Amino acid sequence: MTDLTTWLREQITARKTLTEAAGSLDWSVGNAVSRTDCFIDTGDGGRMAISCGCYSGGTLNKEEADHIAANDPRDVIARCEAELRIIGLHSAMPGQHPDFCWHDKHELPCPTVRLLALPYADRPGYLPEWAPEGTSS
Repeated sequence: MTDLTTWLREQITARKTLTEAAGSLDWSVGNAVSRTDCFIDTGDGGRMAISCGCYSGGTLNKEEADHIAANDPRDVIARCEAELRIIGLHSAMPGQHPDFCWHDKHELPCPTVRLLALPYADRPGYLPEWAPEGTSS
């Protein structure tokens, strides 16, 4: 069985790899046909269509487009890198018991890693026993 730290590192690395393949890093919102219809400028001269097949609600409104642009590849990659560093801080250290987090002195998986994994709980391989105390995931 895979341990939570290994599984989570795989999930984050896969997300980072997928994001790096998305192309340019900086996205912004531009106006399309009217003041309410928006597109995402991908920063490399390309534009993401306002109705791209994966969004069935019609065109993007300003708030939706702002949300997508705020989660551009640069932001997602930075978050993935931070999550990987947090996992590194909350892992067993050489010479210590392999099931003990040296950072917050808890048995692994420690509460920090359990919380970090929670947004990935809908992915295959997540085990219910990894859920933090007080959650139903």
